[in-house]
Amino acid sequence: MKGIQEKIKEGNKDFEEGNDIVIEIIRMLCKQFFKNRFSSFGERPHPFIYYKFLRIIQDWTPEIFNDIKDYKNEWTSQKKEDWELKYFVEGVEKKGSKAIFDYFFSEGKIYDDAKYEMYRQMALYNAADMSLFDVKRLIYSLLIAKMNDKYSNNLIKDKVLKLIFDEQLDTNTGLFPVGHVVNTDFVIEGGEIVDKTERIISASPILSSVECLDDMLTHKELKADLEKYHEKLNSTNEWIIKRLRKDSSDKPLGWFPEYESTHTPESWVAGHTLVFLKRYCEMLSELIKKNAAKELQAKNPEELTIEWEKLKDSYEIKRYIEYMTKKDEKGKVVSNSKYRSALIFGPPGSGKSTIVKALAKRLDWDYVELSPSLFLSEGEQNIILKAIEIFKKLVLMKGTVIFFDEVDQLVKSRKKSDEKSVWIVTSLLPMFQKLREQKDIKFILATNDITKVDIAAKRPGRIDAVLPMGAICWQDRLKILRDAISDGNNQIKYLRYAEPQNIFSGLLAENKLKNNKQIDEMVKDDINKDLERFLKQSDFMPFIELKSIVEMLFNKRDWETAKNTEAFKILFSKEDSGRDEYENSEFKKFHKNLVGEPEKTEDKLDKYVHLPMEAEISKGEYIKGVKNTVFWES
Repeated sequence: MKGIQEKIKEGNKDFEEGNDIVIEIIRMLCKQFFKNRFSSFGERPHPFIYYKFLRIIQDWTPEIFNDIKDYKNEWTSQKKEDWELKYFVEGVEKKGSKAIFDYFFSEGKIYDDAKYEMYRQMALYNAADMSLFDVKRLIYSLLIAKMNDKYSNNLIKDKVLKLIFDEQLDTNTGLFPVGHVVNTDFVIEGGEIVDKTERIISASPILSSVECLDDMLTHKELKADLEKYHEKLNSTNEWIIKRLRKDSSDKPLGWFPEYESTHTPESWVAGHTLVFLKRYCEMLSELIKKNAAKELQAKNPEELTIEWEKLKDSYEIKRYIEYMTKKDEKGKVVSNSKYRSALIFGPPGSGKSTIVKALAKRLDWDYVELSPSLFLSEGEQNIILKAIEIFKKLVLMKGTVIFFDEVDQLVKSRKKSDEKSVWIVTSLLPMFQKLREQKDIKFILATNDITKVDIAAKRPGRIDAVLPMGAICWQDRLKILRDAISDGNNQIKYLRYAEPQNIFSGLLAENKLKNNKQIDEMVKDDINKDLERFLKQSDFMPFIELKSIVEMLFNKRDWETAKNTEAFKILFSKEDSGRDEYENSEFKKFHKNLVGEPEKTEDKLDKYVHLPMEAEISKGEYIKGVKNTVFWES
């Protein structure tokens, strides 16, 4: 029910839960636990009951906590026998909401009871006492023990799981033996919990094998372990598909209870069955993705080191790549499924792969990098077969950002290609289109030469944005300099010298170095001549080169040593010499062809730019902005 409410709230922000009745029932269940641990007949309750109770407590903890705060009188009692309930309420008031689950799980001895029952069932099995052994009791004992991953004996856990799946019936059903009945010893009548005066067996006291397997698949601490048993789970999956009841027109009606002779579909059974099918398919999807990721050498987010916030910008590309993300109601960065693809073009060393890795890190997604050599690994004559094999894996990799490097080698312009290349491009384009149709996958193509990429590969609908990347924005270059000269206390390192305060005065605000926001708000008129010199000299330097030179200049050096180096003279002194030494000619030519006047009309690059559909400025305004990111003038 809690999960259903969350789904409704995603689509309807005005949805009000109206949980008064639910909380009243939970309150009664908690009181019953303190009264007799759900057992009036002296028998140990089935672990299934304890597990479901703990799941309720876990899912509804915030609501229970608020109810205890707002309606304390409903939770407390003056009766002597209710001392434990009073102790529980006082503990929650002192320790907060975390104490609610912890109390039932640990102090309430549910964890200890579950661990005891798990060992007991294993002993019964090893003693071949099948009259008392019950695999379903073993399942729910394990599920409780592994809640919050408290039970750490992986050797026992693995033995228990093996025993559980060894107990599946060899009748091609994947079901478990019937086992003991599951029956509570109380009912809710007239809004109150009433103890049963005699043993009353409910209509369906036999615990469903499908529900057992569904609860196992839902348990996050067992997720990886269950992947080893996917073939065992598949036997249940196949049996379920065969067992679906249909009417005369072949319309699905649902499923009926596993162990009963009636063939009438029941909604409760259908509900558990559909949830199992969903969980099983999700597990298979994750398993397929893992296998594909291993073959394609995917990196998980923890392996990616570049943070989006620390990434230096080029031509405001971060702003437009960020259209692939959005923030949810809680402020968390999530995927924006409207934008799933982009093509980045720019000279070598401009950071094309770096921004894609940063995007994957920002989304907390996996990252896969593909180059033409992988497609050619089995020879040019087999490139199509290899591409089909690769794309079959890629479309299954949900939650992944895919980077295609040197894409002009894969989808060359068909105008200047031979027949074989035309055939390859024609075959590959639909594969990119199918990849674009996957809502939970992003892919970005990259090329050093946009003119060589086939026009159909850049088409809107297949590619959501075509963006240039080259020179670093001057504000970010100032941040690189600011970080290099900082003494760690947000001040210039060389306080005993007046000279550096003068040169770097444009980076100071109230005797402290400006922060990122203050630098972003600067305009070119705020720049003094010394900083202008630095920015002009570094206009067309690749990020790695600029960062390493600036850090080399100022890290662990005194001022006199730093200012006498050749690098300092080139970047900061007033002589107009040595500029070409650090200038990257490819960066400069690229920028000139993008915003200036290229030597040949056909070299003009702005015609290839394609902004995201919801961009707030025109392409013309964007190009003007790109021109302003550097100090170079044509």
